[in-house]
Amino acid sequence: TGSLEDPSLAIPRLAIPRPACAPPTFIVGIGASAGGLESLENLFRNLPADTGMAFVVLQHLSPDFKSMMYELLGRDTNMAIHRVEEGMQVVANSVYLLPPKKEMIIVEGRLHLSDKDPQKGLALPIDRFLESLARESGKRSIAIILSGSGSDGSRGVAEVAREGGYVIIESLETAKFDGMPSSALASGVVDEVLAPEEIGHSLVRLATEPEITRQQRVAIDAQRHDALRGMDAIYHLFRTAHDIDFSVYKDTTVLRRVHRRLAMIGVD
Repeated sequence: TGSLEDPSLAIPRLAIPRPACAPPTFIVGIGASAGGLESLENLFRNLPADTGMAFVVLQHLSPDFKSMMYELLGRDTNMAIHRVEEGMQVVANSVYLLPPKKEMIIVEGRLHLSDKDPQKGLALPIDRFLESLARESGKRSIAIILSGSGSDGSRGVAEVAREGGYVIIESLETAKFDGMPSSALASGVVDEVLAPEEIGHSLVRLATEPEITRQQRVAIDAQRHDALRGMDAIYHLFRTAHDIDFSVYKDTTVLRRVHRRLAMIGVD
C-alpha cells in the first residue's frame, strides 16, 4: 500500500472537471457617485441573484479613503462580488467593482484596468466604460445611472442607446444628488426613470425578453402612449419628459394651467 504522501497517488488538479462559467445574457454598467451607495444597496437588495446578467459597478471613489462597497453590497446580494483585477473575465450572475484610482474598459469579455492620468484633469470613468460596453455588447448592453453630481455617464448612455442598448436612470426624486441622472435624461435616450428598488423588476423583464430590440421596446411604449387619452396622456408626457408625476396634483389646478396654454396658442 502506498503512503498518502506518495506523489503517484495524488490526483492532478487540472484533471478535476470544473463547470465552465456561463457568459452573461446582458452586461449592465452601473454608474454612481455622491449619494450612490444607498441607491446601489436598494437596487441589489431588490434584484434576484439568477438573472443571467453581469453587473459592473463604476462609482466615483475617493483615493484617500478605503471603500466599504464590497462588504456593504455583500449584505444585499447572493451574487459573487469581485474587486476587478486586470484581465478578469465577465461571467453571469456576478458583480464587478471598479478599484480606486483606476479606469476600466471591457474588450472581448474581459475587464482591463488603467491608472487615472492626473494630467488629463477631470476623469470620466463611467463614460469611458459605457462607451466600451456599447462597442462590446451592442443591444445586449444596459446602462444605469444612479445618484451623483456632475455629468459623467451622459455621453456613455448615448453610445449605449446608439448601439441598441437599454438606458435606465434613477428618479430625480429619489437621487440624493441629481446631477448625473439629470444630465443623462437631457441626452434624450433614457428608456426608463425608476426608483432604485424598482430597477430590479425592469431588469428581470429585460432578462426574460432578450431578443426584443430597443427599437421594438420604443414602439411598444409608443403604442401604450397612443392608448392614453385626455389628461392621462398629458400626465404621461410630463412623467416621461420631465420625471414629474402631475397625477398627484389637484385636477382643477392642472386643467386650469392646460386650458390657459391652449388659449394662448389658439387650439381647442
